[in-house]
Amino acid sequence: MGDTGTTRKTYQELASHWRVSVPAAKARVRRSRWPRITSNDGSVTVDVPNEALREHATPEPVAADSPVESGNLTATLATLAEAHRETLQQLADTRDKLDAATAALLAEKDRTAELRVRIAELEATQKQPEPATLPPPPPESSPNTVAGIYPPRSLLQRILGRS
Repeated sequence: MGDTGTTRKTYQELASHWRVSVPAAKARVRRSRWPRITSNDGSVTVDVPNEALREHATPEPVAADSPVESGNLTATLATLAEAHRETLQQLADTRDKLDAATAALLAEKDRTAELRVRIAELEATQKQPEPATLPPPPPESSPNTVAGIYPPRSLLQRILGRS
């Protein structure tokens, strides 16, 4: 054996002791930085502190046919089944609430679309100009018109007397 307080074990022995895979045992040894010893034949042993072996020791399995253990299992299974039924009921209630909320949101979406169409129609009627019912404004007097009524004539038109 190694130093006092340690035990020399292979990775396979550690894996079976801790009930994990060999790669998991190797990772634990690497994380804990326990000394590894490679022998001449290539096998690797690890000096594992006895505390680490004790804290990861698995209890001996109890026979399932004992009456006390069977009663505990039956009670545990009944409790778990009841909890499962309650959870399923809660999920069904939540699903119903979500279905109702989804239906309400879809109805609101349809109503919003209808209102948008109505708003667009109202905006279109407001933008259309009303037909002109007012008389045209009187022509303004300018230096190019004669008394504000006649358009200006060229010199040739005035000489020839044409309008």
